[in-house]
Amino acid sequence: MPMNGNVSTVEGLKQCCELVGSVAKAMALVAPNMSKEQRQSLIGMPPADLAHVLERALFSSSNLPDGLSWFSRNRHGHIVFKMSGGCEHLTGEWVVENGGRDGHIVTSKARSCLLSNTANSFNKLPQLRAFAVPYEVVLMPVRETEYLLDRRMKSLRKNADIEYGYRVPPTGMLPLLFMDLTKEQLVETGFEYIGSSGVPIEDEVGTPHQFSMRANQSGLYLDATIETTNSLWNPGGALLFLTS
Repeated sequence: MPMNGNVSTVEGLKQCCELVGSVAKAMALVAPNMSKEQRQSLIGMPPADLAHVLERALFSSSNLPDGLSWFSRNRHGHIVFKMSGGCEHLTGEWVVENGGRDGHIVTSKARSCLLSNTANSFNKLPQLRAFAVPYEVVLMPVRETEYLLDRRMKSLRKNADIEYGYRVPPTGMLPLLFMDLTKEQLVETGFEYIGSSGVPIEDEVGTPHQFSMRANQSGLYLDATIETTNSLWNPGGALLFLTS
């Protein structure tokens, strides 16, 4: 999940597992704050999913050295970070079932998109899966756009492409980020919300939506907003893109 530039990739974590000889020992190395029972529960997990869990533990904000942020900035001043951990169990049902931890909430609109069975539902569009090379994710501030009408998704995507060479992310990237980001980390970005710039996801009646997340009193909530050709994004947030 979110990774700063000074730590290993998922492939490195897999190698770590092989070197120490057992899942329990590997988890003890990267997440000493976890209980023995939590580590034991990982025994028998597929390697790709194991790497995902190990990475989440290793790169959580509580394990970063004091004064080290979970993100950096590129030459445009935009927040960037590496993200990996796509896994075979990344389905809408899995996000709904596991999203309500640490004060996090999956709203009814987001739930409808995650559980939909329409042609362009969450589970039927191209997804993040297990991969060894992390993506570099960038947050492009909506407030950069000078004119109100330029805050429509089509214009924001065009600006991201022409001005910066950014591209849209896979479908599952923002819900997966929601699963691992903390309220404190989102507040640290200075944005009111983070929205997806990917392909719209249809809810259970076929209406296209975009995912977004923002802080609530106890954690984060994952929401979904109807996307039309004239929908405008609030200038207080940022949209998630890939740098290449």
